[in-house]
Amino acid sequence: MEQMMRETFGPPDSAEDDRLARGLQKVEELKGSPATYQWLYEDIKDGFSDGATQARHVNCICFHCGSAAPTSSCSKCGVAYCSRSCQVADWKMVGGAHKMSCHRYKLLGRSQRVPPEARRLIISELLGRFRLYLCPFAVHHQQAHGAGLLLVLSESSLSELALPSPKDVWGRPLHPRRSLVLQYATRADLDGADLRESFGGSLPELLPVIAHAVETYDQLSEVVVLLRCRGGLTVALLCPLVPDFNVCRTLADDYKGKDALQFDLDENESEPSNLA
Repeated sequence: MEQMMRETFGPPDSAEDDRLARGLQKVEELKGSPATYQWLYEDIKDGFSDGATQARHVNCICFHCGSAAPTSSCSKCGVAYCSRSCQVADWKMVGGAHKMSCHRYKLLGRSQRVPPEARRLIISELLGRFRLYLCPFAVHHQQAHGAGLLLVLSESSLSELALPSPKDVWGRPLHPRRSLVLQYATRADLDGADLRESFGGSLPELLPVIAHAVETYDQLSEVVVLLRCRGGLTVALLCPLVPDFNVCRTLADDYKGKDALQFDLDENESEPSNLA
């Protein structure tokens, strides 16, 4: 453990330095650093139907106060407000201020769909938010069960996962709450009924791709990820291990006896909960 701490965060504390502070700084750097993904398979679909979009538009409420039938909206992104005063108040609000999220609502627009050119960015951001958990979880199961891949499953569509807050552009709260479920599958699991049920028609084309990835990926520096969202979006990719393998191996002890994790995307501090 001490050797791992030295390799990752440097020598022990001195009068002039604090290893804990260096460690916390390193964690923040890892969270913010971009990952280079290798995209293996993309079956791009979205989860909003035209009917759902129209219903949400008809039943819109003020994004700030929740009043029905708003008559104003942000000129940049279209988020609905009942008055100019609510719009100004929401822009200035500390924390989840519209000032910080306007660009993302603008990206999705009134159609609430992720533009094709932004899909990889949204998926990268989503995985990057949780990779300090994903990678040690993968390393634990890899050591316990052998080579395999991470299944990342959500009952939300990619458009819903892309929203900066748990409200759509019409102010409606998202249902169900946005979450990710994380599981591990070995090569043998790829032929099982559970995977066929989860991935349906995508599986015949997808299976050879992920089977080859599981057989050839570098277990010391990579993890195979298979993402599935509501509406059918399916993406397989190679993700670099972050933090590195030695640190992941130490952190992997936290995942003993945990076959699945769930992340609530709308909690202020997103910590995983154990599902098994």
